[in-house]
Amino acid sequence: MKNPFVPKKMVDIAIISKDASSDVFKAIESMGISAIPTIESTRLQAPVANHPDMVLSPLPDGSVVADPSVWEYYSNELVEHGIQVIKGSSQVEKKYPKDVPYNVAYLKNALIHRLDATDGIILDFAEKFKLKKFNIRQGYSKCSLAIVGENSGITSDEGIFKMLTGVGYDILLIKPGHIKLPGMEYGFIGGATGLVSPDKMVVTGSLELHPDKGRIEDFLAQKGISLVYLSEEPAMDVGTIIGLSSKK
Repeated sequence: MKNPFVPKKMVDIAIISKDASSDVFKAIESMGISAIPTIESTRLQAPVANHPDMVLSPLPDGSVVADPSVWEYYSNELVEHGIQVIKGSSQVEKKYPKDVPYNVAYLKNALIHRLDATDGIILDFAEKFKLKKFNIRQGYSKCSLAIVGENSGITSDEGIFKMLTGVGYDILLIKPGHIKLPGMEYGFIGGATGLVSPDKMVVTGSLELHPDKGRIEDFLAQKGISLVYLSEEPAMDVGTIIGLSSKK
């Protein structure tokens, strides 16, 4: 299975929260990647209303599932790139766990999420692709997991760490916090990062204030992945930088 968060080559599209700084957008564009800003979802709480991973879920076949409230916008934005946007069956709502049906993480041959909250269309695709389904308590699955490769990731969530390492994945556990999310106590590493090529991960800002900066960089280096800092500001959770590849 192709992990939709692990590109086989350099992506040419990135969906980025419009809450991200202009430096982030400029840096992405300078890499030859077309940046598509998000549209606000008024159905979500303000701190995450512009987070793409709250309303979009890439699928292994290169298509994307979108919350019905934002489906038209993303369908129009991505049609010129040949990317199909499928209307999800769930409507996001402000109250947890009704806000997380699309916040799904993937590793090799596996979907990772709070399954009683997962959108039905995504579950149908998991069946189609014969994916294992790992049920976790953390509904903000993609926010909480920075996907490093098919078999590896980084998280500050101990439940995710124990479950995934228990079934053989290589996961780095880091200290929680130290990533900004305006309106919330702190954000998550998965929401501040995204792979834009098989060997390049972008992060929205500096990790200088993170106590595990060195461990994160060393873990990525062991996997042959370089970390690209998109701004000099402290890293901020923007709901994942979702890289996509044009089909045209």
